[in-house]
Amino acid sequence: MEFSVNKTKFSEALSLVTAVVPERASRPVLQNLLLIGNEDSTITLAATDLEIGLKMNLEVTDLKSPTSVLLPASRLNALVKGTYADDIHMTIEDNKAEMKTSYGRFQVPGMDVLDYPTIPDFAAEGVFLVHGDDFVEAVQKTLFATAKGDTRYALSGIYVNVADGSAEFVASDTHRLSLVKKKVKNPDAAAADAILLTKGMNTLARLASGSDMVEMAITAKELLARTPNATVFIRRVEGMFPRYQDVIPEKRDTQFTVDRDELLRSLHSIGLISSDESKAVLFTTGENSLKLSASSENGEGDLTLDAEVSGGPVEIKFNYVFLVDALKNIAEDKVTVQFKDADNPVRIDAGDFVYVLMPMNR
Repeated sequence: MEFSVNKTKFSEALSLVTAVVPERASRPVLQNLLLIGNEDSTITLAATDLEIGLKMNLEVTDLKSPTSVLLPASRLNALVKGTYADDIHMTIEDNKAEMKTSYGRFQVPGMDVLDYPTIPDFAAEGVFLVHGDDFVEAVQKTLFATAKGDTRYALSGIYVNVADGSAEFVASDTHRLSLVKKKVKNPDAAAADAILLTKGMNTLARLASGSDMVEMAITAKELLARTPNATVFIRRVEGMFPRYQDVIPEKRDTQFTVDRDELLRSLHSIGLISSDESKAVLFTTGENSLKLSASSENGEGDLTLDAEVSGGPVEIKFNYVFLVDALKNIAEDKVTVQFKDADNPVRIDAGDFVYVLMPMNR
């Protein structure tokens, strides 16, 4: 097989596909990518770690004698990224790839494709469609709230719940919960839900960025997704996601509203003297004011912000990092924190984004 390809486009595709390849694998074959020549003057680059799989199509020129080969993913990616040439000519013969540019040539040994796992094709049933940028935003606003290194495996992924014309994306580590609701096109009236691996959702978000619509289908084993030039599968995480609806508190009139940027800057400052372990910052509401204070082995201090306050005064303590994570994903100039008292979770609403944060024990 022979073909010529633009270096920049080839490198971008290889970077996306190689991100799926595991750094260490019990099966060495998984550290390769599958390169397939197609009859329509395209090639397919594919990779899987058995939990996530990606197939990406790329236009090439002068394609001859299409065939398939396995090539070492990281090495090929580095060679292509490192070349200064604008175009690359590839020749595949006897499970070897020769890469020629105007600056020189490299030959990379490959493997036969027979032992490589099958990557599923896109499903034809139960398909729903979400705008690419909506999907990217939903992942961005939930990924940070997933559990890290938690024994409760179900909390390590993003939960997706599709019904009628909307999809809810939810993540929680038991200390906070993030929910984003997006409109979807659902011609089959599909109703499905799944907990999905964060690595796979992040990969799909990179592919979905800038796309008009991303097609998706949740099956018994995985999420299948298709963008204009790629197909992705993401294995489901085993387990039951908690009843998140029961965790979200009702909207309250007791609340404070502050400037988002001012609160974010103040949290970064007061956080410097909070405890390295607990990250605790005390919030105290007053008449038209909000005081942030911290005291630890790092020192002590307080800051006072202008605020619109309704309801009685309250003192409530948070891990300030958890609040910063939410604020970084809010575009509005003002942020309103609603609460019942110092012992119950607070709620922040920003458009289609709902954030729930548990206060810290005193």
